[in-house]
Amino acid sequence: GSHDFFVIELDEELTDGYVNGVALGVADGELVVASTPDAMRGVLRRMAGSTEPSLASSASFSAVSHLAGGHIFSFTDLGAAARAGNTLVRPLAAEFGVSGLLNELVSSLETAGVIASSTSVTDQGLQSSSVQVVGDANSRVRDLLLNRDPASQDALAFITSDALTVSSGFSNPSGWWAYLNSIVASYPELGIGSLDDLLLMFMGLDLRSSFFNWVGNELTTVTTGIVSTGGIGVASENLLGESLYVLRTSSEEAAQAGLEGFFSMAAMLASSFTSLDGAATGPADSSSENVAGTVVNTIRLTDGVVISYGVTDDFVLVSTDGHSVADALRARAAGNAAPAVISRMLQQVPAGAVNFVVSDNESSLRSLASQTAEQIELVAGLSGGSIDFAALDAATAGVEQYMNFLADRAGGSWSWTIIEGDTVVSESFAEIDW
Repeated sequence: GSHDFFVIELDEELTDGYVNGVALGVADGELVVASTPDAMRGVLRRMAGSTEPSLASSASFSAVSHLAGGHIFSFTDLGAAARAGNTLVRPLAAEFGVSGLLNELVSSLETAGVIASSTSVTDQGLQSSSVQVVGDANSRVRDLLLNRDPASQDALAFITSDALTVSSGFSNPSGWWAYLNSIVASYPELGIGSLDDLLLMFMGLDLRSSFFNWVGNELTTVTTGIVSTGGIGVASENLLGESLYVLRTSSEEAAQAGLEGFFSMAAMLASSFTSLDGAATGPADSSSENVAGTVVNTIRLTDGVVISYGVTDDFVLVSTDGHSVADALRARAAGNAAPAVISRMLQQVPAGAVNFVVSDNESSLRSLASQTAEQIELVAGLSGGSIDFAALDAATAGVEQYMNFLADRAGGSWSWTIIEGDTVVSESFAEIDW
């Protein structure tokens, strides 16, 4: 059949000439939006039954077509995008002598493959599925993406009673760092030498000894609070929020020494950035305490930025506040169970998952709602204009009421990822009382 569509022309100055117009049309009950009239004509021809090549007939889409039945579906072929970009930037890369680096980038994106996701609304909440079909253009990237052990649950003993979100997974920071370093070393035309030398030269950080020499392949994160907002003229007491990071280590001695050196250097950098003359002002404020048999070190890098860390039983604990490490050690010593919602969500994680995330969305939204007033008042105070305080109070109360309205209907959520051959499969679910 025939279909009409509209073309909305846009002012080139508004888009810097990148977008001239947008085509809009309705066909077979579907709203179609295209960036050009030609693209719109192509869509309409295929909807009318044309046998022209299409996404539906491509091999990349066939591998993920089982997800297309959701209410929201997304599809990205990173390899195709890389090849299209390669055609555009190849002359420029050749001019600057970085064609080899461009080849590496293209092969990495081709290996990252095809990513697709689908989200459906159910009676109980939102169900999402996603897959990443990994290619074989770059063997090192393929190995880093697929060669992943199941996430351990050993670190879950450190979960505290006020946990809002818990994530855990198998990562390979040393492997990814070695890969990036190998790329830099393979292309001397970049003039870098190595990323280790670059950071040491410009920031004085030796990541090899302070991090990569001791870190393992396991990371667990526990979030217990969101970033607090200070009032007008009052600095926030915690700019980084309240998060605990638990990393596996292969050497407690190396981890302790590496963390001491890293945070000492970080404190010196922070003091030089905040001083008027750009010079370091001396050692940062620090303290130590023994908690459940583990020494916990706390260091104040600058106003509103506090870090605590401790090393115990082949685990390294680092927090972005002054109490989460100590709280986690006490929770493990007491054998405390995770919060009820977190524990219930953990039951949905299958054995063999390479990573997972579980959250108490209701508590997270209530925590956010409790700070809504401060955030709105801060923005209003920085606006520079006259303030209608009655209207501000009404707006603040309304937003806080709406956040609590959402919290009343939210529950927990979970997501997990497993590896099946050359495919990374993820599932997630968020409870909602509609």
